[in-house]
Amino acid sequence: MRNILLATFVFSNILVTHSSSVGVTTTTTTAEPILPCNTHECDHDGYYSEGDCEDTFCQCVGGEGFLHTCKEGTFYDPVMEVCNWPWNIPSCGSTLTPTISSTADPNECTYECTEENGLFPEGCCEETYCQCFHGEGFLQHCPPGSVFDQEEGFCGDMEDVECCQI
Repeated sequence: MRNILLATFVFSNILVTHSSSVGVTTTTTTAEPILPCNTHECDHDGYYSEGDCEDTFCQCVGGEGFLHTCKEGTFYDPVMEVCNWPWNIPSCGSTLTPTISSTADPNECTYECTEENGLFPEGCCEETYCQCFHGEGFLQHCPPGSVFDQEEGFCGDMEDVECCQI
């Protein structure tokens, strides 16, 4: 019995010594701080502009506002509720004026949108194109000096767009 008590004592000392020599690793992670909205009070859920032609916008969820920032060069478009190029946002004071050959509304697409979503040309070698979403068309403008390239699906230099070479 004495040997068992002695063995138990020695074994427990080994465990205590071993457990006190094992290091404990603690990791801490830091997330980007969540910033509140600058100017918008969140009465309803949704996305809201922080001002005209601003690169920030407010997302309201459950009465709390979270500030988001658009990628460089884009600004929040309150009509489309996305970050967009400034020449596509009327509140940014775009100096582009599309050429109009009829009495049609200059902000409406001439392309007939179906349920297919996507970007579609307004014509060959044009600076405008139609962004279709759930059957509704939104007229968009390419940057100055560029035209919509149907093959690539984005705006490009006139000399690189095949239909401009005809």
